[in-house]
Amino acid sequence: MLRYGRAVRSPWPGSHIGLRITGLVLTGSLVGACGAAGPATPADGAGFPVTVAHRYGETTVPRAPERIVALNRGDRDVLLALDIVPYGMPDAGPDLPARIADRLAEVRRRTGSPTVPVEAYTQPSVVDVLPVAPPPDLLLATAGALGREDFDADRAVAPVVGPPPGYGDSPPPPARFGDGDAPWQDSTRLVGRAVGRPAQAERLVLDTEARFADTRARFPALSGVTAACVHFGSGRATESHAVPAGPRTACSRFLAGLGMRGLPALETGPGEPGRTVADRPDDVGELDLVVIDDTPEGRVAVIRDALPPGPVVVGLDERENAVLAAPTVLTLPGALDILPERLAGALR
Repeated sequence: MLRYGRAVRSPWPGSHIGLRITGLVLTGSLVGACGAAGPATPADGAGFPVTVAHRYGETTVPRAPERIVALNRGDRDVLLALDIVPYGMPDAGPDLPARIADRLAEVRRRTGSPTVPVEAYTQPSVVDVLPVAPPPDLLLATAGALGREDFDADRAVAPVVGPPPGYGDSPPPPARFGDGDAPWQDSTRLVGRAVGRPAQAERLVLDTEARFADTRARFPALSGVTAACVHFGSGRATESHAVPAGPRTACSRFLAGLGMRGLPALETGPGEPGRTVADRPDDVGELDLVVIDDTPEGRVAVIRDALPPGPVVVGLDERENAVLAAPTVLTLPGALDILPERLAGALR
């Protein structure tokens, strides 16, 4: 439920799973600039009202939105890629990643927008709504989990666009990956339709998919490699806490985009609890590659010892994990410049 006030950090750094707003910190520069901010008007001729379908039905955006709040990092990145300065977004303060801060500055400079985004964080337990300053006129939650109760509460504040149909469920224990996370392509297109820029969003998708195709051509050795992303719950490097990601997770989709394939015996469907490595040690041993999320370099050897022999183990650093946990048209090009080469090198 939307709330203005103190900003609270998400308990999952780098993740966009289960995001709900807990705070919007209004700055003096924002309050003074709200009236002068240029509207996020359609860039490619899409007229309003616009009606978009999502997990919870349809939402009509009656007019070109001027104050758009991104409820998670994925929606934030898509807005910036569409040359729109969000009214609210995660990490609007000093913790904003450099690449996103640079993009924000570029969009503000190019569009002449005086808007300074408010800082938005999320937490499911928020139950009060405190209207302050001009309220948002569109809330975007296309790229992460969104419960029905939170959706109903937030749409009393402004139109809400939820995840694409079939996505948006939080993963059941012991999984820590978002089995219901929508593909970045679907989220990008959905945001583009909601803000009246569908053609621009489609160009972003096609350009990024072309980058994947170029990368596959550069690293043909990755094609056909059996691989899995694995998460260790609470950082404990034991088989009983290692959960392979399902095929609908962002990390698994990234590997598939490079031409790799998963192992069906390890895969779980939507709504199913994730199987641990201890449940399927023989299957894990058949993998060529295991990618471990957010692993300090000194722990890679410990984690390798916790896995069955066979697969090459590659640990992601915090920045790489943030991209694979919430890939977007802004972050994927950088990941494609670095990760495929590292994975191919590890497999030699």
